[in-house]
Amino acid sequence: MELDRVIAVRTGKTVYRNGDKCVKVFGEGYSAAEVLCEAANHARAAEAKLPVPELYAALKTDNKWMIVSEYIKGKTFETLMKQYPERREELLGRFVNLQMTVFSKPGAALPSLRERLEKGIERADADEATRFELLARLRATPRQNKFCHGHFTLSNVVAGDDGRDYLLDFSRVSSGNAAADVAFTYLSFLFKKQTVTAERYLDVYCKKSGEARGYVLRFAILTAAALSADANEEKREFYRSYVRAAEKLP
Repeated sequence: MELDRVIAVRTGKTVYRNGDKCVKVFGEGYSAAEVLCEAANHARAAEAKLPVPELYAALKTDNKWMIVSEYIKGKTFETLMKQYPERREELLGRFVNLQMTVFSKPGAALPSLRERLEKGIERADADEATRFELLARLRATPRQNKFCHGHFTLSNVVAGDDGRDYLLDFSRVSSGNAAADVAFTYLSFLFKKQTVTAERYLDVYCKKSGEARGYVLRFAILTAAALSADANEEKREFYRSYVRAAEKLP
């Protein structure tokens, strides 16, 4: 398969454009189960009638797994935010609207977000008492089966040239509490030192959803602790620092 040009590079993955198709090529460390699970999540998102690129195939060639989907012409919200900072409010409004559309879909057939968070907290780099307390808080949170994207960031939403906003990347899709998914997005802004945008995003979400800000922030602590288990050194220190600051730990 001839690939025209690289359009994105992520840890262990390279995304190419091939004419009207997008080809995500996985590194050798990815198993068939991981790739096929991501393709299945993409298919479930399409079946839920979410605005996603059409999925064409998941296949292995030249000893590498790849997922082939429709190439969406347009710009990511991340690019638009950088190019037109004066449009921040408009873009955040559209961004949150799309996220809430995702939450409106049932996620019962998807992997459990609660289970993923539990496993992360159990392996977090924290003392036993802290892990125990965080696990107890997580288990006390309301159970939901909402469709959660798992990596809802500005770089994974594309403003299509056709006037529609599209959702990309289905590697972390799961079923769970919407506040945990919002917490991930909030932490992603903070990690990139986009504090003003992070706080404004949370304000917009809470206003549109009616969710209490403190409720989401409680999930941010749990989410940060869970994510620290498998993060690279830079992100792990950020997540640990967030938990320490929020919990006022030494």
